[in-house]
Amino acid sequence: MTKGIFNNLEEIEEPRDAQAREETTLEKLLETGEILVRKYACEFKRFDDITNFDRYEVYDQMYTELKEQLLKDVHFTDDDIKSYVMAKANNDNEWNESQALGAYTGALLQLFTERNRLQGKPTVFYINGNGIRFDYLFFYAREIERLIVENFIGDNICRSIGISSNGFTNQVIGINITGNYVLASIGKLRGSIEQIIGVGIKGNGALSSIGSDKGMVNQVLGIDIDGCAALERVGTPGGRLNQVIGYGIKGDKALNSSGTAYAHINQIIGVYIEGNQVMGNIGINDGYIDMIFGAHIKGKHIFNGIGTGTTAKQLGLVKRQPGLVKELGYHDSHKISTYMRCGHIICGARAESMYEQMVRETHLEEIAALARSMQGKPCQEVLAIADELYAMRPEVPKGFFGRK
Repeated sequence: MTKGIFNNLEEIEEPRDAQAREETTLEKLLETGEILVRKYACEFKRFDDITNFDRYEVYDQMYTELKEQLLKDVHFTDDDIKSYVMAKANNDNEWNESQALGAYTGALLQLFTERNRLQGKPTVFYINGNGIRFDYLFFYAREIERLIVENFIGDNICRSIGISSNGFTNQVIGINITGNYVLASIGKLRGSIEQIIGVGIKGNGALSSIGSDKGMVNQVLGIDIDGCAALERVGTPGGRLNQVIGYGIKGDKALNSSGTAYAHINQIIGVYIEGNQVMGNIGINDGYIDMIFGAHIKGKHIFNGIGTGTTAKQLGLVKRQPGLVKELGYHDSHKISTYMRCGHIICGARAESMYEQMVRETHLEEIAALARSMQGKPCQEVLAIADELYAMRPEVPKGFFGRK
């Protein structure tokens, strides 16, 4: 009876050698990310404010290891990067782990861009988060071309992109993002950026410290921002910026302390702003501003301290140095400070006429409408709108950007 039960087993084939399933590209990116986050998280330091945030040397070490070792022979696409972002979103990491993870996403984007460039391919990267949270997304990405980030939640998204003398970024666009210090510190430390646009940003410090520490930026547009310190300290210190526009901002200290300490801003405009200490201390400490204009600003201490300041000289001597603000105009704005030093101040009926002329010449209302229209548009339409906006920037004198 037993023999009958097992007779048919003789017909069963011997087991074949099992082959391990090949690791997917996403799995390779996830594994590499785990290695680098564990290794470098302890190198990132907690920061207290927007000035204490320059840890790009840690990023450089991470990027070199990723490029030359861990992902040297791993091909990945833009879709792989997006899949990685979605897989790691909504995490509960500690702050230093979040910084390291964000830096890793920045390194992935930079490596992807660099590989495309070697093949003569342009890189356009668009990602729609549909409301997911990802702090420090694309943190410290050094060289990227055209980046659009839409519908995300998280602090420090797209922060410190394109910084240092070998950093270059063509375009960074953030649309409908909630979090503090979104698009902040881009192009710092001699970085070079063509265009930065933020539309529908909620949180403090949006687009702050752009082009600071001798950075160079052609156009900065902040439209419909809800939060304090939007566009604060732009170009401070020593930066060179062609056009800076803040339109539709709710929050104190918008555009405050910009263009100071040997910075040069060609045009800085603030319109429809609600908040105190708006557009104050612009151009102080030997800053140079060609034109400042503010209109429809509601709040206290507006334009306070423009063009004033002291500069420390050699050997501890301190000498009073007025900033070099060529022209200041303001229209329909409340509580204007009288503590300012400018070459030419325009107000009252003349300012109204100047405002109308400026709106025409700078295409201000068209800029705001076009920027707002980016929301919900497909990637190629957003890029086309961005190009239209870039074409509206003012021309700058030859040599304004030095090496650019």
